[in-house]
Amino acid sequence: MLAISLPADLDTRLDDLARATGMSKAMLVEEAIAAQIEDLEDAHLAIQRRIALERGESDTVSLELLMQRHGLAD
Repeated sequence: MLAISLPADLDTRLDDLARATGMSKAMLVEEAIAAQIEDLEDAHLAIQRRIALERGESDTVSLELLMQRHGLAD
């Protein structure tokens, strides 16, 4: 369980959105946090991938080869 205090303007926006969508504030906050966590995880993975490439611990794959592997080539 997490309890947070929001600035008044953000709480008002959340109230307005909850009324407009018929969703609870808790549901909206949960969706927003889940989306933000996914974005942060993706960014972290991209950084780790770049570091591995710079260290020579990983390699790249051409777009052409990637498309062939997944049956998307012409």
